[in-house]
Amino acid sequence: MALSNIRRFLRIGGLLFVLCAVILAIQANFKSLYIDKKSPLTFQTNEKITETELDQTNEQDRWNIQTIGATLAWEKGFTGEGVNIAVVDTGIAPHPDLNITGGVSTVDYTEDWGDDNGHGTHVAGIIGAKRDDTGVVGVAPDANLYAVKAVNEEGKGQIDDVVEAIEWCMDNDMDIMNLSIGGDSEIPQIKDALDRAYKAGILIVSASGNNGEDGIVSFPARLESVIAVSAVDGRLNPTPFSTRGPEVEFTAPGMSIVSTYLNQSYGVADGTSQAAPHVTGMLAILKEKYPHKTNEELRNALTDYVMEMGESGRDNIYGHGFIYYQEPDRTPPDNITNLNVGEQTSNSIVLEWQNPQETDLAKTKIQVNGKIVDSLPKDISSYLLEDLRPDTEYTISLSTEDEAGNTSSGKTIIIRTDKAVSDFINHDGVAATSGVDNKASAETFKKIKKVEGISDEVIMNTETELETNQQVEKQLEEDEKETRLFSSIYQNIKLSYHSVLNWLLD
Repeated sequence: MALSNIRRFLRIGGLLFVLCAVILAIQANFKSLYIDKKSPLTFQTNEKITETELDQTNEQDRWNIQTIGATLAWEKGFTGEGVNIAVVDTGIAPHPDLNITGGVSTVDYTEDWGDDNGHGTHVAGIIGAKRDDTGVVGVAPDANLYAVKAVNEEGKGQIDDVVEAIEWCMDNDMDIMNLSIGGDSEIPQIKDALDRAYKAGILIVSASGNNGEDGIVSFPARLESVIAVSAVDGRLNPTPFSTRGPEVEFTAPGMSIVSTYLNQSYGVADGTSQAAPHVTGMLAILKEKYPHKTNEELRNALTDYVMEMGESGRDNIYGHGFIYYQEPDRTPPDNITNLNVGEQTSNSIVLEWQNPQETDLAKTKIQVNGKIVDSLPKDISSYLLEDLRPDTEYTISLSTEDEAGNTSSGKTIIIRTDKAVSDFINHDGVAATSGVDNKASAETFKKIKKVEGISDEVIMNTETELETNQQVEKQLEEDEKETRLFSSIYQNIKLSYHSVLNWLLD
């Protein structure tokens, strides 16, 4: 009896244990959902900004400004003038190197859009610090900077505050929005607001994150509507903290970046938070240069202002490449020269040519009847076209393309393939000349035999047969002439006989 009670107790206890585990799991799940829903975004600076004294380096000679070619844009007269940029961050503090056009605070504890953390001021200086030969200078020194304070003094941005900040940007004609903030979890309300902002024509730039190569690109940088930016050091190597992934679109300086800071001072910092505003500044330059382009067109245009790094094409570390202002190369390469046909058969043609000697030559494209059939590396100067139809005319064009994607006008030739060997050789290895002009057959056959590898015996038999046929045809022609002559004589004799007979009868 006691044993039975013990067993019953154990069964009940086991059921209670399982029930408690289920309840705890459900609670944990609800707690996780609650945290995801309310979790704040934080800024993407790898370490705290450190206040620093400026050295004697001229503002435009700092490594980050020089390596992205910002001074080259300024020389062309493009400084971001008239472009409205919202720095959605901790606010912007007053500073002699900054002109702040306006701003707003969406946090609940203050209406002042001034900076009580320092992060937003540092980001703002990278984008648009004044060019006045003192202190530091930003990438787009004449852009209109707006302080949109959506992140508190601890570096955290609540969902409602960030959404309100995005709405403000749409309502106040911002051209570009810089968000050097991010988190792990996707927040639907913020995603919806950013997607609407992008559709409204605003360019959105965000930091990829500081979780290193093993992390995932932060939200919101990984959204389709947002440009994700990774960071490199002074040697243009990826920084160890920079998050990589297929969402990374561009890379920019993000190590030892000196910029404006609190209390009219200067600070130095590392992070993708510092890389993103370089891209924002470059987009402001392009916005001034191409004022009628849409945000999507400007986003695509930025791919012309990069130095390709790492693997060819877009990759997970650098995206399209390291941003660098340069006048895009629009000059097409020279055409190929000395295009000629090597050996050809009834179903193949060998093309030979010389490529131009240009350092940025990338490839040679081959078109057959208007369709590209292959692209060849620049060191290849011959090509075998196969599987062609016998006795068929082909229009073949070769054009060159450089590394910038410019294509030459091209060289074109028209070639007719040889007749098929089967037109001249029957199954017994003898010339099949019935219904064929023997003179043309002989000439074409001699050409074909050189490239088709026909045996000497077949060649001899075929040539002999061709000569015999020519002699037979000649003899037939002579016999036909004699037949026509005898027929004419016979007709004349017959007419004469009938005439004499009629005379006698009369």
